Amino acid sequence: MTINEKNEIAAYRRPRSLEGELGNELLDLETRPGFADWDAITPAQELLASEAEIDAGERVLISPCGHGALGVWLAADTRAAEGVLLDTNIVAVRVARRNLEATRSARARARAALPGDVPGPFDAVLMTLPKGRDLARLYFLAAYRALRDGGRLYLAGANRAGIKSAIGDAEALFGPSILLGYRRGNRVAEFIKEPRDAPLPEDYRRPGMEAGTYRSLKVVVQGHEYAVRARPGVFSWHGLDPGTAMLLDALEVRASDEVLDVGTGYGIVGLHAAQRVGAEHVTLVDVDLLACDSARQTLRANGIEDAEVVLGDGVAAVDDR
Repeated sequence: MTINEKNEIAAYRRPRSLEGELGNELLDLETRPGFADWDAITPAQELLASEAEIDAGERVLISPCGHGALGVWLAADTRAAEGVLLDTNIVAVRVARRNLEATRSARARARAALPGDVPGPFDAVLMTLPKGRDLARLYFLAAYRALRDGGRLYLAGANRAGIKSAIGDAEALFGPSILLGYRRGNRVAEFIKEPRDAPLPEDYRRPGMEAGTYRSLKVVVQGHEYAVRARPGVFSWHGLDPGTAMLLDALEVRASDEVLDVGTGYGIVGLHAAQRVGAEHVTLVDVDLLACDSARQTLRANGIEDAEVVLGDGVAAVDDR
């Protein structure tokens, strides 16, 4: 790697300043590339801060949390007892933690966790629309599971990102919503969790939606069939994409190689390499916890136990090797 390339990577990871306003709070945050909306306090976040009603003593989940601006606002501008910030992207979680620490937001904390893995119950969930319709449904189901009966989901997003369809998808699970406001091509809606005796809607019963479930695929690489496990939010989770297929067809792995699979997704490249060099010589890295979880399940489904799966920021996650 040249000096210029190293400088470019260092510049990419260098923290940037982000200023803005949420509710009654003027925010001066730190951020950096690596997750959605890293460089802005969005209209959707502004709508959540202006329209969500948070009562004293309430427990609030913010998911996905991004750079943590909503957590800083929650701790400073409401009387919530606790704010739990959740994201599957480790870069976002690290940025959110730094912002909470810098503002001494003692009543809020950020963690990397899969949707559905954070103990409830919560009184309210604040959610900016996740990218991708299936991923959004996964988050809606996780929010439903996390909320107490009578708890509220506040969902905000841009019209161009599909918020209208997303509201309809959430209504299939929660029931009718209340539209609370519009701003600059964005809208925010409130949903109330009511006990339900009926089965979950079909879209929420598909493998991969519920915590601990996965979509099962069969992928053939160079004549060898592999079992793959994947969840929404993981790249090309419905099947092998053409680019990865081309990479696998051209991939040559020697018996003496140490292999690093960067951006592993559901782990097919690392799995294929592990079958050739031995699992102990393969490391799989992804920035997203949903991908890492899927990759571990893919390895396990194919009898691979010793390959290491690392949640981290690309090559930087293993830069000591």
